[in-house]
Amino acid sequence: MAKKNKYCGKIKVGMEIYKIQVQGGVVADDGKGLLGQADHSKSLIRISTGYNKYDQYKTLWHEIIHAINSERNLELDETKVNQLTNGLVLLLHDNPNLISMILEERFGKNY
Repeated sequence: MAKKNKYCGKIKVGMEIYKIQVQGGVVADDGKGLLGQADHSKSLIRISTGYNKYDQYKTLWHEIIHAINSERNLELDETKVNQLTNGLVLLLHDNPNLISMILEERFGKNY
């Protein structure tokens, strides 16, 4: 049985539930290979397996920010999405206990 990628699954962004797929290749309409892509019309985030785990992790956050941008009509351009992605990934890297701390505060010790 194949090992399931830890990034596969579903996330809720606003009122939309996005399916996350990790697949062999993600390609833009012009044929260019991509690290990932958020398809808002299908509520689908695709992440390419052709990159290392760190790039997949960063790409997942990048596509989540695109989904939030679409859901909230923020009109962020790609530069701003990249800047937010880099800031968020760095924040989480520099503060590895942050998510646990927030979840514990919100849901209690046994979240």
